[in-house]
Amino acid sequence: MNNLLIFENEKRLLLTALSLKYSEFSLDSISKIAGTLDDYLKAFAHKSLIQHSKAILSLEVANDSVFLIDDNSNFYELNFSEDIDNKDLLLIVISVRGNTRHYTLDNFDFSLSECFGKYLSFNITYPKKLKIKKQDTQELITTIFETGYNWFYEKTIELAKQEENKLGYQLYEFLKTIIHSKELRNNLWFASITGGYGFRLLNESVARESFKLIHKNIKQFEKSTNLFVAELLNTKLPEDQLLMINAIKVKSSIDANLKNASYNKTDSLYAATLKCLYGQNQFTVYPVYENDKFCVVALFDTKNKNQLVPILLRHKTEIDEICKKSIGGIRALLGKLKVGAKGLLTMIWEGIELKPEIFGLGFDFKKLINHFTKQQPKKPD
Repeated sequence: MNNLLIFENEKRLLLTALSLKYSEFSLDSISKIAGTLDDYLKAFAHKSLIQHSKAILSLEVANDSVFLIDDNSNFYELNFSEDIDNKDLLLIVISVRGNTRHYTLDNFDFSLSECFGKYLSFNITYPKKLKIKKQDTQELITTIFETGYNWFYEKTIELAKQEENKLGYQLYEFLKTIIHSKELRNNLWFASITGGYGFRLLNESVARESFKLIHKNIKQFEKSTNLFVAELLNTKLPEDQLLMINAIKVKSSIDANLKNASYNKTDSLYAATLKCLYGQNQFTVYPVYENDKFCVVALFDTKNKNQLVPILLRHKTEIDEICKKSIGGIRALLGKLKVGAKGLLTMIWEGIELKPEIFGLGFDFKKLINHFTKQQPKKPD
């Protein structure tokens, strides 16, 4: 198999593996998937490099299927680790095993482009005497991480689209007819307060844009963009913790400050998510509909307030009618969301550190191969 076929095969294998491991991609599971995806891709890449070490690293796999070996029977170990100072940098080290002799080391760097995830840059360090195919090594690693991160991105956008269509609120569709500037719509969310909770209404366009907006400000929190997007989409907060309840009370737009939010005082992941989304502590809340048991607000960047509020006010009658027709769908969304603002940014996440294994990475390798093989056309006799 030439190396181009290796890259393409690993991409197909990974996509099949992701579909099997994360067979349920829903609002209920998206946070857990976002929390474990980076380590899963790291373990998959480790396995892949070992499996194709002869073609790419010019090293054979030892009999124990763990270590690598060269023509002179020197053993090597492959390790992946996160950089202490730069959390989005993954260090890949090939080191000599069981030998006191010191070898001159070489290294090279590369990074991903137009991806959202935790590991976006890489450094590979190895004994200089090894005949590593740098370009092919880089291609294999980038193929795996780009494939995995793009898979999560596309699945998230599709989830938001499906839920919006299923639940039937037409607020975002109406928004397109009254606000012609895409820039103004990119970070304009509708949210609802009902049943004792507040939450954002899903939409494909703002979900897509949230990846870009959060990614710009993610470095200060040393977390994955995917984790924050998941938090934004599937979190509901108790009514008494909401800043937007103040806009409902005064029946007018307010410039909310996250420093005053109850959930910010617990250092919650949701507070950090909003800081990344808006790039600051402030955002504007504008009430668009209210009755005794059901409220809808618009949330947007404060710098856009003078342009957006007059438009929303001018179309209040139409928006009220859409909100009335959307009550059932919005309450259905409430039942699908998780309660947020309970955890700290310093907490240990539920995701388990996945360790490389000979026959897979937490999935049934035979099942995976069978699943993949069945999709291939049969060759004629």
